Amino acid sequence: TLVVLFGDHGWKLGHLGSWGKHTVMSHDTHVPFMIAVPGVSAGIVKPPVELLDVYPTLLDLAGIAKPAWLQGRTLLPVLGGKAISRAWSDSSFAFSQWPLGLDSPQPRAAPCMGYAVRGANFTLIQ
Repeated sequence: TLVVLFGDHGWKLGHLGSWGKHTVMSHDTHVPFMIAVPGVSAGIVKPPVELLDVYPTLLDLAGIAKPAWLQGRTLLPVLGGKAISRAWSDSSFAFSQWPLGLDSPQPRAAPCMGYAVRGANFTLIQ
């Protein structure tokens, strides 16, 4: 039996003066994400991955061919605490976007789209 556990968003409890999940800050975009595969030892993947990577990983584990249009990448190369190649790590990015100012109790000049890109060693938020 293969088990995949993940959530759809993080949650701030007063961090940065905000409550909830509605920003592109790291506390809102980090999610719990675990995969248990029979015969594969536990491990932690440090570079960022995206929930887009779940489906390609499941297809690979099931031995099903991935369609060419499929987004995301398989996590098989890093499951089980395998050494992560520099090429894999250097190409690991997680992208987020969220409309800012639409549900805030604080007045803002105008709603805008917030963007974030997270790499292994940095996060850029705009």
